[in-house]
Order: sequence, then C-alpha cells, then structure tokens
Amino acid sequence: MKKQLLLAMAIIGLSFNLSAQTWNFSEVYPDAATVKVSHTTTTTVEGLTIYAEAGKAIDFDKSGKTFEDEKFTVRLKFGGTSAWDEAGETPLNRVISFPVSGNTTITVVGTHASSEGTPRTLMCTAGSKENVVGDFAFSPSVVDKATFNYEGDATTIYLFSAASGINLYKVSAIPAGEGGSTGIVDSSINKEVVSVEYYNAVGVRTNESTKGLNLVKSTMSDGSVTVEKVYIP
Repeated sequence: MKKQLLLAMAIIGLSFNLSAQTWNFSEVYPDAATVKVSHTTTTTVEGLTIYAEAGKAIDFDKSGKTFEDEKFTVRLKFGGTSAWDEAGETPLNRVISFPVSGNTTITVVGTHASSEGTPRTLMCTAGSKENVVGDFAFSPSVVDKATFNYEGDATTIYLFSAASGINLYKVSAIPAGEGGSTGIVDSSINKEVVSVEYYNAVGVRTNESTKGLNLVKSTMSDGSVTVEKVYIP
C-alpha cells in the first residue's frame, strides 16, 4: 500500500512545503456540500484552529461561487462578530487561526454574508486581537480576495469579522521566499524518502492511508519535508 501511494504521489508531482498552508474549504469539508457541518466547540483541522462555542458556531455548508476560474462548493460561515477574553489574547468564538514561522503572505477568498447592506470588515491580527496586520472590507454579495503581509517572528495569525457575518472559501499562508506557490517535484534530484507519516482529514495520525482524504507527510534524505493531499475512494 505504501509503495502504491508513493508511486501515486510521484505521478501527481505536486510537493507542498510543510510551512506553506492552504485551506480550500471545498476540499477540507467536501461532505458539507451535502450536509452542513457545524462546530460548536474549538477544534483544529489540518492545522487550522476553529474557535466556536454552543450558540456561537462556525458552520461549513453548501455554496456555489467562482473566483478567478476556481469553483467553490463549500463556505465557512463566521455567523457573526467574534468574541475574545477580556485581555484580547485568547479567542472564544467565531475566529480561525494558524501558526506561521515568520514573514508570511496571507490571502483570503471571501464575501459579505448578506446580499444587502454596507461592507463588512475581515480582520487579520498576529498574536492577539489588537496587533493588527491588516483589514479588508468585503462588499455585499461580491466574492473578492484579501491579501495581508505579516512581517515578524513566529506567531499565530487570527482571522475574524469585525462585525456581523462573513463567508470564507479559501485561506492561504505562503512564507516569504516561496514565491507564493508550491513547487514541482524535480525527479532529477537525488532524494530518497526516509519516513512517511499518514494523517486523516481532521489531522489525526493513522498507521496507513485510509478511505477519503489523507495527508501524507514524507521526510526526504536531505532533511526536506513534503506533504501531499491524497484522496482514496
């Protein structure tokens, strides 16, 4: 099974640097296009932490949108304004976060949650609610892309709505120096896979690949690490 999976990975030919992160919610939650997924407690999925509480859920459900020729079938719904602890250091609900190792470009594809009204502002902060990296106003019913440039040491990036609901379709975090995209495996480079780890769609490590979406982490002989998304029907 391992040899077959590695062969499939070589054929696919796409290598994801572990520090480059992308969450396309149509891929992370494909079943939500049929049955809504509602998080009512804080959970982490594929390295993305989703802060939620009972009555203050973050939902994933069906949506048909296209942006820059990319089609989306699932959206993340903040459902309202975020909540934090009194110090503004720990999110309580309606916030998502992920770690970065340093200077990083963050892009977010999203839209205003309502077809009417004024623009709603997505906040991007680092380490706390108040340390603002940037903000972006999504117009009603218009799918758009926000770009934020974080400069600094390793930290946690937070994304949340300043007020009212915003829908997100895709979030990417590309460290400086990676050219904004994943690389292509060069088969001429003499590297060997020295270890392989398997994770399911919710980030739990497994002994081998399982049906559905798998994250396959390979450590190479030169110390580099790649992560593949592999779907097994």
